[in-house]
Amino acid sequence: MKKTVALIVTVRNQEKEILPFYECVLRQKRAPEEIWFADAESTDESREILKKLEASDDRVHVVRTEHANLSCARNLALFKTDADLLTFPRLSDRLTPGFLRDLAHVMEMDGDFDMVASGYAEITSGGKVIRSCTGHGGVISWKKMLGQCFSHRGMRTGLWNKMLRRDLIEREQLSFCEDLENGGDVLFLASYSAHVRKVQLLPQCLYGHLYDPLEIRERLREEKLHFREQAQYLQKRYETSRKIRRELRIRKALSDWEAMIRVNAVLKDAGALREIPSFFSYKARKARRLLWATQRMKKEYKAERKEAMNCLHSKALTVFKDRNLSGLHRLSVIASGLSPRLGLCFAKMRKDKK
Repeated sequence: MKKTVALIVTVRNQEKEILPFYECVLRQKRAPEEIWFADAESTDESREILKKLEASDDRVHVVRTEHANLSCARNLALFKTDADLLTFPRLSDRLTPGFLRDLAHVMEMDGDFDMVASGYAEITSGGKVIRSCTGHGGVISWKKMLGQCFSHRGMRTGLWNKMLRRDLIEREQLSFCEDLENGGDVLFLASYSAHVRKVQLLPQCLYGHLYDPLEIRERLREEKLHFREQAQYLQKRYETSRKIRRELRIRKALSDWEAMIRVNAVLKDAGALREIPSFFSYKARKARRLLWATQRMKKEYKAERKEAMNCLHSKALTVFKDRNLSGLHRLSVIASGLSPRLGLCFAKMRKDKK
């Protein structure tokens, strides 16, 4: 039975990426019935471009949120759509022409499939493939699917290369956590996965994930210049811009850590925490980032740092008992649980030894 398909895409000051993504959707062999653009308080020309698209294409719908994060924008579009199948691609990424067709075909052929995921490729802004991430296709459990997600280079396989069912979301009353600035999609994926029956994994590279190190470096440089100009405009010293950057890093690290705590609770309630060991490693990476971000403000974030240290100590003890790893590898992980700087030294020694 044919199902209706909807794309829900978040937009925030991405005026240059809207039209290339829309053209990519137009090239789909299976045209979507609905295209939802969730605008989260954009201040550039994104709103004007979306208005023109909405006026020219009946399938395009735009929802806007003021003074809200991306999760609020997604929830608004999720509440208004009537489609049976949902995808959440990123605006900066690219879809192959057969992406929607192949994913929807699996969901239509067997009603027991509540999720289908495809392989993906890391691409530059020019379309050059840096790395292909494919595996063996077939039916897998949701626990194995989450295990692969958390182990693929720091949660690179999030919601964006998957198709979900709207009726399951409504039945379980799921939504994106609006009080989290970051990590809301990870929490939603874990909450949804705990209720699925079967997951189909497609081995083909049907999704292009934008990952351009040069572009990321350029964006960070522009952010630094923006903060510096803002500090000069306010007639304050340069230390003010450094303080703003430090506060942003701390806020992001705290939001990521809070998301990991909630994901941990979801997996624990589902009885799957021990069956997804890669999540513990991912949580340890977030704990280490939290320690780095709050290094100069230890007293203000004493409780959060204590939780992060306990997480790293547990990870170090687990690695110490793993006899399949080399001695230097075990030492680097154990040292990172005691001191991030010491862990980096051991990691560099292990890299030089190779």
